[in-house]
Amino acid sequence: MSSLEDTVVGIARKTVVDTGFETVQVKVDGRRHMRIWIDRDPEGVKVDDCVRVNRAVQRALGDEGIDSGAFHVEVLSPGLDRVLTRDKDFTRFAGALVVVHLAKKRGDRRKFKGRLLGLLEGKVAIKNEDPPHEDLAFTKDEIDEVRLVPNLK
Repeated sequence: MSSLEDTVVGIARKTVVDTGFETVQVKVDGRRHMRIWIDRDPEGVKVDDCVRVNRAVQRALGDEGIDSGAFHVEVLSPGLDRVLTRDKDFTRFAGALVVVHLAKKRGDRRKFKGRLLGLLEGKVAIKNEDPPHEDLAFTKDEIDEVRLVPNLK
């Protein structure tokens, strides 16, 4: 990320907190499209919340002298298939079905599906859904993404 992008992400993260939400994740692509996923326990996020945070971020960027058209800002709820990024996410969703995508292959696989056991000694632990159904643990450095599998029942 460029120093401008770092600055913009910092402003966005602070603004999210100042508006009473938590930042789940922030991504900026090469076209300066910034996506901000927000959450609030236990009530969650509604569309009006996303609109309010979006406006607050745009205002904060302007207050810092950053042209409002320099970045396209999109504020989103985490959704049913939310990405787990924070330590508290791994505790909150323990027992849920997740898919772990690794940055590099472990053996011949990069993707593992199983029940989230939580954080154990700083590692993300799952009960592997595939035989031999063993417990697996991944360091955060190994992980590209951990995502909930929606339970639509």
